Amino acid sequence: MKLNEFKKLMLKPVFTWEEAKVIAFKTPPAVLKVQLSYWKKMGELLTLKRGVYLFADRKPQTVEVAKAL
Repeated sequence: MKLNEFKKLMLKPVFTWEEAKVIAFKTPPAVLKVQLSYWKKMGELLTLKRGVYLFADRKPQTVEVAKAL
């Protein structure tokens, strides 16, 4: 799955690993894990804690971050 497709499907700026697996259901979990890691290295994603991610170009509300953590 490409990043642009993933962003279109994932409407939330803050998401968990479990939510990413649901959105990218056609992608095997091992491949999705590699893609998330690659997107983090490219600066497209930030990690809030293990299994919780944030799109670097979207501004989340404080409440969204608090709920995810």
